[in-house]
Amino acid sequence: MLVAILTQKKQLMTEIVYKFLPKERITYLDDELLRITQPAELNDPFEFLPAIPTIDDFLEILKKIYTENIALIEKSKLEKSKKSELKNVQLREYKTQVNKLKNNEDGNVKTHFLENAVKNLNTHLGILSLTRRWDSTLMWAHYTNSHKGLCIGFNSQDPYFSQYRKIANVEKIFMPVIYSDARIKVPLEKGVSIDFQVVLSKSKDWEYEEEERLLVMLRQANKVISSKPYDICLYKVPHTLIKEIIVGVNFPNDELEKVKKFCFENDIELYKCKISEEKYDMEREKYSH
Repeated sequence: MLVAILTQKKQLMTEIVYKFLPKERITYLDDELLRITQPAELNDPFEFLPAIPTIDDFLEILKKIYTENIALIEKSKLEKSKKSELKNVQLREYKTQVNKLKNNEDGNVKTHFLENAVKNLNTHLGILSLTRRWDSTLMWAHYTNSHKGLCIGFNSQDPYFSQYRKIANVEKIFMPVIYSDARIKVPLEKGVSIDFQVVLSKSKDWEYEEEERLLVMLRQANKVISSKPYDICLYKVPHTLIKEIIVGVNFPNDELEKVKKFCFENDIELYKCKISEEKYDMEREKYSH
């Protein structure tokens, strides 16, 4: 019986994904706009930070590239003398590149690789972080400014989300975060696509958040506000997706009427969060019409 209850609870939780908002972002109830955030603006310093390739990794790729180049020359219909000449050119170039890597003549290759990878991600990709939980005391504290904000519950089964669960659609992806002790390595070979685990992976330290991510190209933003170091990109998340709203324990009373009016007019369930009397848990009570 207990297993059945826990399974049912998990299934119910995954039907709704939540977005914690500080009270200042109550503007979402007016404009339907939520921020899609660049990786560098998130609060995890390891965000989108793959394992840095070693010099041996770079050497292995160099060897593979030049071996393939020589094999192509050998298969060509060129004269034997021309093949020999081109193969020698490839070997000399290979030795030169190997020496540069070993002697670090091009500067810190690993640092340049990482800087370019991170710059590319922050230029093109935005993240809307959602969660399968509404009852995390830590998330209420961190993301709603000490329980002063609200938590919006969206229907995760709506086509707005579900049609983007497949990795094939690279314009928008909706997938759960993978929690791991090991950082993901990115491929160095030209033309090999980056495993999406890189942008969907976090340390197990964050596992309590049960995060789901909507990954969106920044060019799809509905509104852009100029800012430094990164522009604020806002993306439309329709109100029709909202199934429930939960206001925090310390949500200001002068804003509560606005939320009540919005929920009652749109037939959305409204809850008030409260502190458990017996456990270190958050509970909630439903507002009646």
